[in-house]
Amino acid sequence: MGWFAVHAIVRVAFKDGLASQREGIPTWENVILVQASGSQEAGRLGCDFAKESAGDDGGSFTWNGRVAIRTVVGIRKVVECNELSSGSSFHGVEVTYSQHLVKSEEDLARLVAGDSIELRYEE
Repeated sequence: MGWFAVHAIVRVAFKDGLASQREGIPTWENVILVQASGSQEAGRLGCDFAKESAGDDGGSFTWNGRVAIRTVVGIRKVVECNELSSGSSFHGVEVTYSQHLVKSEEDLARLVAGDSIELRYEE
């Protein structure tokens, strides 16, 4: 059995069925740590865990004032956490990564500060 970081993509869908092209589709990437015998099993487990947080909070979930629902779109990637699988402690272990391409040093500084920027998500 090994440890895996499963990247689940979740979206907001509006119950009125209307999508705002100007605002785009609200999405986020949830990273779920699972123990599994391989990457396929890890992906299935991660998807199951992600679906537990999906839904509409009993009808009370809204996004920008619109009644909405969180939906799991799928699993983007599964990363094996080799250091965890070898039996070391969790402290200080890199469990996942994302690779981006930013346009400038200024954008890089803004990304680190938590500001919104345009970037290319590569991996």
